[in-house]
Amino acid sequence: MRNKIITNQKFELEDNSIDDSEFIEATRENIIGALKLWSSKEEQLEYQENVPSISVTTELFEQWDDLYTPESEVLIEAFEPDELRLLEKFEAEIILRSDKSNNILPDIIEYIETDDWKALNSLSMGILSDLKKI
Repeated sequence: MRNKIITNQKFELEDNSIDDSEFIEATRENIIGALKLWSSKEEQLEYQENVPSISVTTELFEQWDDLYTPESEVLIEAFEPDELRLLEKFEAEIILRSDKSNNILPDIIEYIETDDWKALNSLSMGILSDLKKI
């Protein structure tokens, strides 16, 4: 059995919490960041080059799945109704493409040549453009 000797040390707790408005803004930024990654072939290929131990294709789908929670009050606060409809459209396309592949996704170098990638890439670019207009 180990005995620990506790000396006269002072521990201070840092408050690293964020308030609701910061969390809402971070949620918005994360969703937009995911769309930006979907919209950039170059960033996807660079990501794969920098982190060869992961599947960027799988990461794209999982990142969206983690971030997009339509029932979340935070998401509803982070986006306007018209913007939420755009996100719903992307979600529907993600589900369609994921189901079509039976969740067996090729390497990003192969995936960027597919019609599924091209559709999601194009849609993400259009949504990003529309978000800037709203």
